[in-house]
Amino acid sequence: MTDACKASAAASDGGYACDYPVDELYKAASAKLKDKNPKVWAVIQKLQLTTDQQNTIAASVDSDKMTPAAAAQKWVDANQAVWKAWLT
Repeated sequence: MTDACKASAAASDGGYACDYPVDELYKAASAKLKDKNPKVWAVIQKLQLTTDQQNTIAASVDSDKMTPAAAAQKWVDANQAVWKAWLT
């Protein structure tokens, strides 16, 4: 870990990608969902957030002290082109 990363981690400022642990995110759904609701299954298959998109949402929670639901809504409102592509 570099000194800059250590300083950023100590400050919890989000300035470096190394100042927080790597989290693996998983999408989970019932194995029966594909047959039960193919449209929802298709959305889940297309749903993908980049690291920058995830960081934007996390920053709203961590830095701006928003609730996760409010942070998600803020992202949804600002990124209609992204999530609408998941619906096609």
